[in-house]
Amino acid sequence: MHKLFTLIGLFIGWGSMIAQESAAQRIYIPLEIQQAYEAGTRSRDGKPGPNYWQNRAKYVIHAEVDPSEMTVTGEAEITYVNNSSDELSNLVIRLLYDVYKKGNPRDEILSPKYITDGVELTYIVLEGDTVEMGNNFNFSRRGTNLSLGFPDYLAPGDSLELKVAWSLPIPPANGRTGSYDQSSLFVGYWYPQIAVYDDIFGWDDLDHRGLMEYYSDLADFDVYITAPTSHCLWATGTLQNPAEIFPDSMLGVYELAQTSELVYPIISIDQAKEGFQMKSGTWHFKASNVPDFAFATSDRFVWEGTGLDLGEKTVFINTVYPPENQSDYELITEAQRTIMEFFSKEIPGIPFPYEAYTSVNMSNGGGMEFPMMANNGSYSQLEALFSLTAHEMHHMYFPFYVRTNEKRYAWMDEGWADYITDLCLSRAIIGPEYEAITTQNLGEYVQRFLGRFNNLPLITESESLSEDNYYGASYQFAHYSYYMLHELLGEKLFTKCFKTYIERWKYKNPTPYDFFFTFNDVSGKDLNWFWDAWYLDFGYPDLGVKEVKDGIAIIENLGQKPVPIELHVKYEDGVIDTLEQNMEVWKEASEVGIKLRKDKVLKSLVLNQKYADAFEKNNAYRALKVDPSTIRWKNYVGTYQYNDADFIKVSQEGDMLSIALLLFGYSELLFPEGGDSFSNVDESIIVAFEEIAKGKAQKLNLTWRGVKRPLDRKKD
Repeated sequence: MHKLFTLIGLFIGWGSMIAQESAAQRIYIPLEIQQAYEAGTRSRDGKPGPNYWQNRAKYVIHAEVDPSEMTVTGEAEITYVNNSSDELSNLVIRLLYDVYKKGNPRDEILSPKYITDGVELTYIVLEGDTVEMGNNFNFSRRGTNLSLGFPDYLAPGDSLELKVAWSLPIPPANGRTGSYDQSSLFVGYWYPQIAVYDDIFGWDDLDHRGLMEYYSDLADFDVYITAPTSHCLWATGTLQNPAEIFPDSMLGVYELAQTSELVYPIISIDQAKEGFQMKSGTWHFKASNVPDFAFATSDRFVWEGTGLDLGEKTVFINTVYPPENQSDYELITEAQRTIMEFFSKEIPGIPFPYEAYTSVNMSNGGGMEFPMMANNGSYSQLEALFSLTAHEMHHMYFPFYVRTNEKRYAWMDEGWADYITDLCLSRAIIGPEYEAITTQNLGEYVQRFLGRFNNLPLITESESLSEDNYYGASYQFAHYSYYMLHELLGEKLFTKCFKTYIERWKYKNPTPYDFFFTFNDVSGKDLNWFWDAWYLDFGYPDLGVKEVKDGIAIIENLGQKPVPIELHVKYEDGVIDTLEQNMEVWKEASEVGIKLRKDKVLKSLVLNQKYADAFEKNNAYRALKVDPSTIRWKNYVGTYQYNDADFIKVSQEGDMLSIALLLFGYSELLFPEGGDSFSNVDESIIVAFEEIAKGKAQKLNLTWRGVKRPLDRKKD
């Protein structure tokens, strides 16, 4: 097969386009974003504005985890700085474990084993004064939020001191946090956390109900966690006292692993099974410029470590897993090296932003990201496990290094994690066949999702979605939109824009419009028509072969979401041309004319097998050998049966037949070949009807990729 990107004389000036009103004009910008432009906190070129600000906090936490009781108790001293231009009259504190509190609203019904009394607050001291706890004007606790009123305003540039003591029960593992077994826990969202106050919405006081994820301010953490000495503990940040914790033999391996290219067993399989003893149970971690802090602990998990030299720093990479999952996880530490190197040097091409990263295999399914670590599930299929590992690691860029708001724009981190993971696995781990397969599967999913009632534009706040459409929008739909953006810009320009976007907004919190306008600015292109189609408006992709006349194929854009053109042209002598055109052709056109070879007889055209398309029946063209008006279509229409479970339904679609395999939900369009025979466009499926009596064929002989199968008409 000859893939022709440029063929002399094959195109009729991709410029023979039918003009329509340009979409590259102003796009919808919400009032909150317009107000940020007026205030100078953000700029219309996608950069942070001259008056950009963000508040931040410093946490000093002393906590104790008791695996035998499945509880955490803690005390925290918090310094909160108001860098905003506003006077603050209250403070919003998140108590995220209250999502399990009896009577609180949730997105799904939980088993009774998860239901608790929530976070128990022992005391709160604000600026030296003990807060009277109980719903009143200055103390309001609803859902997962606690609002504290101030006796005086917190002025711009001022800070406050808050002390709080609390305790909470650890629930069973639920995919994000919880207990894996009787002595192994992954603990996230466990401390009272001051909510985000930003320039777009003010206080982020949206209640956490389970489905949506999170949005947190940058902070510095100085954390002391006491656990049983029979346990190991892993956490966000860098361990400050390894010599006080580890026995000498373990300390030596720990120190060696941090800078070695080899993978070292800091806790081996045998040690994990036999048990181990630490010198001390108080672990001291520090982390700077991270939006959250999590930890995991176990007395029976394997721990592997290695170092990855990225030039300016060496990242300490860790994998932690139970011995029974060794067959799944024994390759993951080395895979993490490959994945991190790809992210750092290829796409996005920015060195991994933190000094350490740990994958902990404690989730009961899927994975969940936390700064510098992830709680990952197990998959026996390596491709799935590599994909999960890469996806969660990419979250270190989004939403932590670039602090996107997952509660309102989940697609700004989940879609990127999905898309860049596919690039990583296809280019650095598995091979290009992985990208081809996943892209095809994704396109088929998107075809079923886009254009439905529950398919809302991506700009719709994630908080407004339900479980019915949240995952499709945040993951697959967003993933596909980034794929289209990459196709539109090409490798070099896409990578430049993506890298600049990250560099501009590192440690900051971009909105969708900062993303849009950064790409406009860096690319030098007005991409508003693309943002409008793929992110702000309803619709679906649909290209079609309008007609073939006088050696010209007219391709029309009937959908609202533009996609590239990929046209496979087959001639009677067997020659196949593959013609591709960037989707930018649709910026100001609704039709494109393509000139075909004059020296050959056209047999068929197939359009966009590679890309999502809502209506496939207009994607194929055959130079028919038979006049369709002479065919008695009713002879063939009906249901044919191979056995009790295997049925094929035959119906008429214009000048073609449609066959649907009811058992598999698969359908195909067939063209008349003459007589009572039909085939699909590439002739991999041939159908011949027999025993036509009383205007109905009684038998259908199906040949599918060389395999023959006879079917009988189903009796009425």
